[in-house]
Amino acid sequence: MYVSENELSELLDYPALKQFPDEKAFEMFLAAIVDRLIETDFPRLCHILYRVDVDEQQLDHALSDMSQKTAGEIIAHLLLERQKQKLALRRKFSASSDGIDEKEKW
Repeated sequence: MYVSENELSELLDYPALKQFPDEKAFEMFLAAIVDRLIETDFPRLCHILYRVDVDEQQLDHALSDMSQKTAGEIIAHLLLERQKQKLALRRKFSASSDGIDEKEKW
């Protein structure tokens, strides 16, 4: 299963979840991709984690406690959580800028 970096970025766009029955199914699909990247192209996975801005300390902590999940499952979960945080921030700031005159916006 080869997924390019652009395809993975598109998958991580939260609306892409619509093509899966639920979020857990998407997370498992993403975990399989991450597991494959761990085996075949770890530097690219690191680059993706950097681009998505997954917190390194949170990642280290989660990976140090791999009791019943694979590394792919843990990383996929963190990727999705980070995307959710970004969406929440976008919504918050786009809603708060509604009262600003268009000439004042950057």
